[in-house]
Amino acid sequence: MSRLEMKTERLIVPLMQGKRVLLDEEKGTTLATWATKTAWVNEFIGRPGPDPTPQPLATPAMRRHLMDHSTPPQHTRVWIAYHQGLYHLDIRAAELRISPSPDPDDPEVYTALFTALTVDKLTILVWTAETDRVIVPQLPASYWHPVWPFEAAFIWPLQRTVNDLAIDTTLTRHSQRHPLPPHDRVVQGDLGSGIRRLNELRDRPLHD
Repeated sequence: MSRLEMKTERLIVPLMQGKRVLLDEEKGTTLATWATKTAWVNEFIGRPGPDPTPQPLATPAMRRHLMDHSTPPQHTRVWIAYHQGLYHLDIRAAELRISPSPDPDDPEVYTALFTALTVDKLTILVWTAETDRVIVPQLPASYWHPVWPFEAAFIWPLQRTVNDLAIDTTLTRHSQRHPLPPHDRVVQGDLGSGIRRLNELRDRPLHD
């Protein structure tokens, strides 16, 4: 992955400094691929051991796709935001687990990982799910500009900014903006500082 790291380093420095950059498809894809890989590495190191339990969301097939195609795999979304705050070099993540059944003992659970990577004035938000049955949250495009899948070239920095609280809120409260099918139960985990805690956000099934 050294080629990806070198390309990202040349790109990320002016972005983190807030300098004017035209983000075209090639640059957006490079940034999204690097951020996705970094989010997966962060998830994996939070589950140490040769056989981490539970298993990381990123499967061998997903990692192989990223390495072979130099793009994020299916069911991945990436946004960037112009950050103004105290976070200098920061990474934090939340895990969303959705069960299609109101029964808390039902073993069928779909998982999505939400990771925010902040480097000075640049925040990259990575969403990876294991299935398309986990619906992608809708974020305000004026603050969180999509870079994967890439839509159109745009000028960085964005006109609007996000602060530290906005980053935390997006991760910890995104279920409020997450369109869930009926009878789903949501559990969120805080993976910060290598400590994994699961907190049930609802004590009964959610409805539309």
